[in-house]
Amino acid sequence: MMIKDNEFIRFILQHTKKMHIGESLSLKTFKKDRGLTIQKIDSNHYILKEFGKNDETFKVNENSLKKQCKQIHDREFFNSHNIHVSKRKN
Repeated sequence: MMIKDNEFIRFILQHTKKMHIGESLSLKTFKKDRGLTIQKIDSNHYILKEFGKNDETFKVNENSLKKQCKQIHDREFFNSHNIHVSKRKN
C-alpha cells in the first residue's frame, strides 16, 4: 500500500491504536532504502526501529509516539512524497 507524505503521522496514529500485541507496521521510502518499523510490545509501549540515515531503536509509550515519529519523519522521509506501508502479524 502507498500513502502520501502528508498522511504519515495521521496514518501511524490511526493504525497503531488498532494494532494487537506483536504486530508491526513498516513504512519505507519510495526507493525502500530508508524507513521505520513500529512494533507493539504491550498495551502502551512500542518499539520504533529507524533505518537509513540513522540506524536506531527506541522504546516509546503512546504519549511520546507522535513526537518521536515526527522526528524520524523529518530525518528519514524528508524528500519522499510517497511512502510504502506494510503490516505484519507475529
